[in-house]
Amino acid sequence: CEALTNLDLSSFNTSSVTNMEQMFSDCKALTNLDLSSFNTSSVTNMQYMFANCEALTNLDLSSFNTSSVTNMQYMFYTCEALTNLDLSSFNTSSVTNMNEMFSFASNLENVIWGKNWGAGLEASTSPVLSFYFTPKFTHSSALDLINKLADHSSTGGGRIVEFNTALQPSITDEEIAIATAKGWEIQFA
Repeated sequence: CEALTNLDLSSFNTSSVTNMEQMFSDCKALTNLDLSSFNTSSVTNMQYMFANCEALTNLDLSSFNTSSVTNMQYMFYTCEALTNLDLSSFNTSSVTNMNEMFSFASNLENVIWGKNWGAGLEASTSPVLSFYFTPKFTHSSALDLINKLADHSSTGGGRIVEFNTALQPSITDEEIAIATAKGWEIQFA
């Protein structure tokens, strides 16, 4: 579907769908996607869902119920035109795989996070939230993420948030301490 520019999914009944892996993958010319009518309450896999949607500038995920999702690996991989994402409705308590979720979303600046982000990574073998390929990620989005990270302090460290080195000068020791107190380590790459 590399040449597809428009898609009307308003009549889709997705209430029984459990797997949305690669659903829009490689829709390289798609610029706008309104998924506000999607019922995702049964979905467990969103791996590569929007991967390589290089022209996508608008993505409405406000209705997404992600409480059953366990895999978000590469979900927004190479979404190069996305600058803003509202993930405030996302519940990531079951997500054990967020590997490279935002990799090469090179123009991503602002993300609105849901609460307890990364809670499911407690059970992950790779508990890393990676933003090192998002050089335009703003300090305010990074700080919002730090404040909304799930608290893993009772089980010790081992969870990592990787930011692009462009953010290093703006992340304060106090902000790093907030993440550390929750059991997360901040790294720059």
